[in-house]
Amino acid sequence: MNNKIIEGFIVFEGIDGSGTTTQMNRLAERLKRLNIPVRCDSEPTGSVAGRRLRTLLKTGNAEDPLFNTTMSSLFSLDRALHVYGENGIISTATGGVKLLCDRYFWSTAAYQGVNGDVDEILELNNAFPLPEYLFFLDVDPKEAVKRIDRRNAAKEIYETAAFLEKVRTLYRAALKRYEDSGMKIFTADTSQPADETEAFIASCLDFLPKCR
Repeated sequence: MNNKIIEGFIVFEGIDGSGTTTQMNRLAERLKRLNIPVRCDSEPTGSVAGRRLRTLLKTGNAEDPLFNTTMSSLFSLDRALHVYGENGIISTATGGVKLLCDRYFWSTAAYQGVNGDVDEILELNNAFPLPEYLFFLDVDPKEAVKRIDRRNAAKEIYETAAFLEKVRTLYRAALKRYEDSGMKIFTADTSQPADETEAFIASCLDFLPKCR
Protein backbone atom coordinates (compact mmCIF):
# COMPACT_ATOMS: atom_id res chain seq x y z
CA MET A 1 0.00 0.00 0.00
CA ASN A 2 1.75 3.14 -1.23
CA ASN A 3 -0.91 5.81 -0.82
CA LYS A 4 0.47 9.25 -0.09
CA ILE A 5 -0.22 10.48 3.44
CA ILE A 6 -1.30 14.12 3.74
CA GLU A 7 0.16 15.75 6.85
CA GLY A 8 -2.42 17.79 8.72
CA PHE A 9 -5.35 15.82 7.28
CA ILE A 10 -7.46 14.24 10.06
CA VAL A 11 -10.45 11.96 9.40
CA PHE A 12 -13.28 10.89 11.70
CA GLU A 13 -15.09 7.67 10.82
CA GLY A 14 -17.91 5.75 12.50
CA ILE A 15 -21.49 4.63 12.13
CA ASP A 16 -24.33 7.16 12.21
CA GLY A 17 -24.81 8.30 15.79
CA SER A 18 -21.22 7.60 16.82
CA GLY A 19 -20.37 11.28 17.23
CA THR A 20 -18.11 11.98 14.25
CA THR A 21 -19.51 15.47 13.67
CA THR A 22 -19.54 16.31 17.38
CA GLN A 23 -15.93 15.28 17.93
CA MET A 24 -14.71 16.94 14.75
CA ASN A 25 -16.28 20.22 15.85
CA ARG A 26 -14.91 19.88 19.37
CA LEU A 27 -11.40 19.34 18.05
CA ALA A 28 -11.79 22.32 15.73
CA GLU A 29 -12.72 24.55 18.67
CA ARG A 30 -9.72 23.28 20.64
CA LEU A 31 -7.38 24.07 17.75
CA LYS A 32 -8.88 27.54 17.35
CA ARG A 33 -8.24 28.25 21.04
CA LEU A 34 -4.60 27.35 20.40
CA ASN A 35 -4.50 29.60 17.31
CA ILE A 36 -3.92 26.61 15.03
CA PRO A 37 -5.46 27.16 11.57
CA VAL A 38 -8.24 24.61 11.01
CA ARG A 39 -11.06 23.83 8.57
CA CYS A 40 -13.90 21.32 8.90
CA ASP A 41 -15.21 19.39 5.89
CA SER A 42 -17.58 16.47 5.48
CA GLU A 43 -18.48 13.90 2.86
CA PRO A 44 -20.69 14.02 0.92
CA THR A 45 -19.58 17.55 0.10
CA GLY A 46 -21.56 20.42 -1.39
CA SER A 47 -20.65 19.51 -4.97
CA VAL A 48 -23.30 18.49 -7.51
CA ALA A 49 -22.44 14.83 -6.86
CA GLY A 50 -22.50 15.41 -3.11
CA ARG A 51 -25.91 17.07 -3.18
CA ARG A 52 -27.27 14.18 -5.21
CA LEU A 53 -25.84 11.74 -2.67
CA ARG A 54 -27.54 13.52 0.21
CA THR A 55 -30.88 13.19 -1.58
CA LEU A 56 -30.32 9.50 -2.26
CA LEU A 57 -29.38 8.87 1.37
CA LYS A 58 -32.95 9.79 2.27
CA THR A 59 -34.83 8.26 -0.65
CA GLY A 60 -32.81 5.34 -2.05
CA ASN A 61 -33.13 1.58 -1.60
CA ALA A 62 -30.16 0.25 0.37
CA GLU A 63 -31.01 -3.35 -0.61
CA ASP A 64 -30.70 -2.70 -4.36
CA PRO A 65 -27.24 -3.75 -5.71
CA LEU A 66 -27.49 -1.25 -8.59
CA PHE A 67 -28.26 1.51 -6.09
CA ASN A 68 -25.14 0.62 -4.10
CA THR A 69 -22.99 0.64 -7.24
CA THR A 70 -24.36 4.05 -8.17
CA MET A 71 -23.70 5.36 -4.66
CA SER A 72 -20.11 4.09 -4.67
CA SER A 73 -19.41 5.76 -8.00
CA LEU A 74 -20.99 9.05 -6.93
CA PHE A 75 -19.00 9.03 -3.68
CA SER A 76 -15.77 8.51 -5.62
CA LEU A 77 -16.60 11.38 -7.98
CA ASP A 78 -17.50 13.66 -5.08
CA ARG A 79 -14.30 12.62 -3.28
CA ALA A 80 -12.11 13.32 -6.30
CA LEU A 81 -13.46 16.86 -6.43
CA HIS A 82 -12.96 17.17 -2.68
CA VAL A 83 -9.36 15.92 -2.73
CA TYR A 84 -8.02 17.48 -5.92
CA GLY A 85 -10.30 20.45 -6.57
CA GLU A 86 -9.68 24.11 -5.89
CA ASN A 87 -9.45 24.64 -2.12
CA GLY A 88 -9.60 20.87 -1.74
CA ILE A 89 -7.99 18.60 0.82
CA ILE A 90 -4.51 18.60 -0.70
CA SER A 91 -4.22 22.34 -1.29
CA THR A 92 -5.68 23.15 2.14
CA ALA A 93 -3.70 20.69 4.27
CA THR A 94 -0.42 21.24 2.48
CA GLY A 95 -0.94 24.98 2.96
CA GLY A 96 -0.54 24.57 6.71
CA VAL A 97 -4.21 24.30 7.72
CA LYS A 98 -5.39 21.30 9.75
CA LEU A 99 -8.12 19.80 7.59
CA LEU A 100 -10.68 17.85 9.65
CA CYS A 101 -13.08 15.65 7.72
CA ASP A 102 -16.27 13.91 8.83
CA ARG A 103 -16.08 10.66 6.78
CA TYR A 104 -13.80 9.57 3.95
CA PHE A 105 -13.58 6.48 1.76
CA TRP A 106 -13.82 3.94 4.60
CA SER A 107 -17.35 5.14 5.11
CA THR A 108 -18.17 4.24 1.51
CA ALA A 109 -16.58 0.80 1.94
CA ALA A 110 -18.49 0.09 5.14
CA TYR A 111 -21.92 1.35 4.10
CA GLN A 112 -22.00 0.33 0.44
CA GLY A 113 -20.14 -2.86 1.33
CA VAL A 114 -23.12 -4.26 3.22
CA ASN A 115 -24.84 -5.07 -0.08
CA GLY A 116 -21.82 -4.67 -2.32
CA ASP A 117 -18.17 -5.73 -2.61
CA VAL A 118 -15.80 -4.12 -0.11
CA ASP A 119 -12.73 -5.09 -2.15
CA GLU A 120 -14.12 -3.43 -5.27
CA ILE A 121 -15.02 -0.28 -3.35
CA LEU A 122 -11.58 0.01 -1.77
CA GLU A 123 -9.97 -0.58 -5.16
CA LEU A 124 -12.12 2.21 -6.62
CA ASN A 125 -10.72 4.51 -3.93
CA ASN A 126 -7.17 3.18 -3.94
CA ALA A 127 -5.65 6.24 -5.62
CA PHE A 128 -6.81 8.70 -2.98
CA PRO A 129 -4.28 9.97 -0.42
CA LEU A 130 -4.56 8.96 3.22
CA PRO A 131 -4.98 11.15 6.28
CA GLU A 132 -2.21 11.59 8.81
CA TYR A 133 -4.65 10.66 11.60
CA LEU A 134 -7.71 8.42 11.39
CA PHE A 135 -10.12 8.20 14.32
CA PHE A 136 -12.70 5.41 14.34
CA LEU A 137 -15.46 6.38 16.77
CA ASP A 138 -17.00 3.16 18.02
CA VAL A 139 -20.38 2.76 19.70
CA ASP A 140 -23.01 0.05 20.02
CA PRO A 141 -25.52 0.41 17.14
CA LYS A 142 -28.49 0.29 19.53
CA GLU A 143 -27.11 3.27 21.42
CA ALA A 144 -26.37 5.01 18.11
CA VAL A 145 -30.01 4.64 17.00
CA LYS A 146 -31.22 6.09 20.32
CA ARG A 147 -29.04 9.14 19.67
CA ILE A 148 -30.36 9.43 16.12
CA ASP A 149 -33.96 9.25 17.38
CA ARG A 150 -33.28 12.11 19.80
CA ARG A 151 -32.41 14.38 16.86
CA ASN A 152 -36.10 14.45 15.83
CA ALA A 153 -35.04 14.62 12.18
CA ALA A 154 -35.95 12.50 9.17
CA LYS A 155 -33.90 9.31 9.22
CA GLU A 156 -31.61 8.27 6.40
CA ILE A 157 -31.99 4.87 4.78
CA TYR A 158 -29.10 3.27 6.69
CA GLU A 159 -30.12 4.36 10.19
CA THR A 160 -31.38 1.09 11.70
CA ALA A 161 -29.61 -0.93 14.39
CA ALA A 162 -29.49 -4.08 12.24
CA PHE A 163 -27.92 -2.29 9.29
CA LEU A 164 -25.49 -0.30 11.43
CA GLU A 165 -24.27 -3.50 13.12
CA LYS A 166 -23.21 -4.79 9.70
CA VAL A 167 -21.60 -1.44 8.90
CA ARG A 168 -19.67 -1.51 12.17
CA THR A 169 -18.27 -4.95 11.35
CA LEU A 170 -17.20 -3.86 7.87
CA TYR A 171 -15.59 -0.70 9.25
CA ARG A 172 -13.39 -2.76 11.53
CA ALA A 173 -12.41 -5.12 8.71
CA ALA A 174 -11.68 -2.28 6.26
CA LEU A 175 -9.58 -0.31 8.74
CA LYS A 176 -7.59 -3.41 9.68
CA ARG A 177 -6.26 -3.53 6.11
CA TYR A 178 -4.60 -0.15 6.68
CA GLU A 179 -2.75 -0.97 9.90
CA ASP A 180 0.61 -0.91 8.09
CA SER A 181 -0.20 2.06 5.85
CA GLY A 182 1.72 4.62 7.90
CA MET A 183 -1.44 6.35 9.13
CA LYS A 184 -1.92 6.92 12.85
CA ILE A 185 -5.13 4.99 13.51
CA PHE A 186 -7.03 5.20 16.79
CA THR A 187 -10.31 3.75 18.04
CA ALA A 188 -12.32 5.82 20.52
CA ASP A 189 -15.16 4.37 22.58
CA THR A 190 -17.88 6.98 22.23
CA SER A 191 -20.24 5.32 24.67
CA GLN A 192 -18.33 7.35 27.26
CA PRO A 193 -19.06 11.07 27.89
CA ALA A 194 -18.19 13.34 24.97
CA ASP A 195 -15.67 15.24 27.11
CA GLU A 196 -13.70 12.05 27.70
CA THR A 197 -13.70 11.17 24.01
CA GLU A 198 -12.53 14.67 23.16
CA ALA A 199 -9.67 14.43 25.68
CA PHE A 200 -8.62 11.05 24.28
CA ILE A 201 -8.56 12.36 20.71
CA ALA A 202 -6.50 15.38 21.75
CA SER A 203 -4.02 13.12 23.57
CA CYS A 204 -3.40 11.19 20.33
CA LEU A 205 -2.36 14.25 18.32
CA ASP A 206 1.40 14.70 18.37
CA PHE A 207 1.26 18.38 17.43
CA LEU A 208 -0.82 19.39 20.48
CA PRO A 209 0.76 20.41 23.79
CA LYS A 210 0.53 17.53 26.26
CA CYS A 211 -0.25 19.72 29.28
CA ARG A 212 -3.86 20.88 28.91
